[in-house]
Amino acid sequence: MFRKKRKGYLECFFCFLIFTMVLVSWMRMFHIEKDSSFSAAGIGSLKYFTILSNLFAGTTYFILGFLRFVFLVLNKEIKIPKWLYIVHFCAVVCVTITGFVVLFVLSPMLAYIRKGYFSMLQKENFVLHFLSPLSCFLCFLFFFQELRLAFIHVFMPFVPFSVYVSFYLLNFRYHYVSAVLVNGEEGYDWYSFLSFGYPLCLLWLFPASYLCVFLLSFLLYRLKKRIQKAPSRS
Repeated sequence: MFRKKRKGYLECFFCFLIFTMVLVSWMRMFHIEKDSSFSAAGIGSLKYFTILSNLFAGTTYFILGFLRFVFLVLNKEIKIPKWLYIVHFCAVVCVTITGFVVLFVLSPMLAYIRKGYFSMLQKENFVLHFLSPLSCFLCFLFFFQELRLAFIHVFMPFVPFSVYVSFYLLNFRYHYVSAVLVNGEEGYDWYSFLSFGYPLCLLWLFPASYLCVFLLSFLLYRLKKRIQKAPSRS
């Protein structure tokens, strides 16, 4: 019982720690005019998948930590709603995508053009691009072992990811004629993905993104399942 409570409080600590470092990193962006990687600060940064996925994951960790803490203090049976854990799984997948893309796609590209591999890992970006995704990934694997996922849940992260993709595409498309063609403004395509043209993006870029989401979802699902099957030391 003591070990169970000790682990419960440890889970609470790391849940609140993840939430705090994400929130502090984002709030610090309100006091900078231009970050090394983000071309928008403050509220304007909410257009980025990095910011949204980190806030999404941080919020779910805060809720999980709060519920765990309340149950521990009240000395009641620890129960986390299954739906909340599925939402949390989606959030972890999304923020893991952020870390994966930065570490294995964008940073090598920047290193190739001699802008430096670590240029996207400076200051607040170190937390949002590396520390937070890694912490979320590890905490998901080793905490809340009583909660289990089914294979069908592997496809659930497609929902929040599709919401963001729709926001990105529709926002650009809505402003394309008036802002880009007429006034020459480029701010509505903040990733410059659509500079290659709509057909090219729809044919390979976004399908590849969905494949990446599925593979990371499946990896998290399998690793969690393997860890849960391992003999407990408690």
